[in-house]
Amino acid sequence: MPETTSRIALHFFTERHAMPRPSKKKKLLEAATAIFCAIGYKACTIEDIAEKAGAVKGSFYNHFKSKEALAVEVIDLYVEEKVLPLLALEGPPSPLKRLRTHFEKISDIQKSIQFQGCMIANFSGEVTNLGDDLRSALKEGLDRWTRAVAEVIRQAQQEGEVGKKFKEDILARCLVNACEGALVRGRVLRNQQPFDDFLSITFRAILTPGDL
Repeated sequence: MPETTSRIALHFFTERHAMPRPSKKKKLLEAATAIFCAIGYKACTIEDIAEKAGAVKGSFYNHFKSKEALAVEVIDLYVEEKVLPLLALEGPPSPLKRLRTHFEKISDIQKSIQFQGCMIANFSGEVTNLGDDLRSALKEGLDRWTRAVAEVIRQAQQEGEVGKKFKEDILARCLVNACEGALVRGRVLRNQQPFDDFLSITFRAILTPGDL
């Protein structure tokens, strides 16, 4: 094969098989996720996000009409990719073990990120200053997480691991609310104690066999 032909073939192969570069929109979403988790919504600017994503501010508006529109997508992705995958809806192991593992994973993540807290909780603390679309996204994210927790609690109740005095949806809301509160306090204290308390009370006093 002539050298010129070989170079053309190599270039064609390289172009076809090279790892695709992340899209600019994906980079903006990833940058926003990191900044929102670290400092929240209000303190973050479009310039901050664009700079971290390696983009110019003007290109931001090619993908999102506003910071709020970006945040709505970030919340959806955060719940879909960072929260729900931590909870196995089917076993083995047992439903109660899967619930404990779910919350322990959240605890481990918090330690690894120096107790920055949960994006949902951090945003919710600013809710009075948020637009309706972002508030709706937060509500839907919490609802999706709560429904998943409720489903596993329902399974635990069917297997006799958890009492049936309270319906699974009430218990799920209680757990998600308490978890978020522990994450907020953990962020203030910069330690694990609030979440350790949450785990201890949840699995030694709330999610127990028999009537609560």
